[in-house]
Amino acid sequence: MRYITDSIDVRADDSVFDDVIEFIVERAARAGLSNEEQKQMRLAAEELFGNIIDHAYEDTGDVTVSAGQDDAGTAFVMSFCDHGVPFDPTAVSAPKAAESIKDLKVGGLGIFLAGELTDEMTYRYDGGNILTAVKYIKRQENRS
Repeated sequence: MRYITDSIDVRADDSVFDDVIEFIVERAARAGLSNEEQKQMRLAAEELFGNIIDHAYEDTGDVTVSAGQDDAGTAFVMSFCDHGVPFDPTAVSAPKAAESIKDLKVGGLGIFLAGELTDEMTYRYDGGNILTAVKYIKRQENRS
């Protein structure tokens, strides 16, 4: 499957956070995702890019963000490539249920949430961390 994507190169920095998320959401809309699916991709992108900002680099570094659809128009894809600390978010275990809110541990929920909001999430290391998330496009009449 080939993907038709647009890419932007940014710093892993809070100052570009909103621009990156808007970039993702605009391409999700162009790909034909419903409003609800666009919100899901927004939240997944916020979690994934936020983790790169917070954890990939000691200070800051470059990130390539790509988003678009496959050539058949059946899937929306977004990917994040950074050259920070190698980390496979797909290997993170699902968080354990807590008996109360006080028992919840900090961390790990965002990656889990991103995985739940997307249909596929893959990771590979090829000179850098490459995380790809896919949402299949469901074509229906009167989508909202």
